[in-house]
Amino acid sequence: MKKTFYFIGFIVFTIIILSILQIAISNSLSTKGIVLEKINREIDGYKKENFFLREKLLLATSYTVIASEASIAGFTKEKSQVVLTSPLPLAIRQ
Repeated sequence: MKKTFYFIGFIVFTIIILSILQIAISNSLSTKGIVLEKINREIDGYKKENFFLREKLLLATSYTVIASEASIAGFTKEKSQVVLTSPLPLAIRQ
């Protein structure tokens, strides 16, 4: 009789402990899911921002933008080129 009482008591105690453990783990996972969703939204925002910044950088470094800004700043195209027909001697041969 005592053995069955202790066995049933042990089973009930084990069920209670495991239920409490399950509740604690479920609460932990639910809060981690909320934090994970927030982090994923931040990552998506950073990806969009990086895309727009990349486009802005490509636009700023394009040849046409650089050429137009150079003309506004007063730079002009060099129209005459200096071409040497014969090479100049670098050293006297001995």
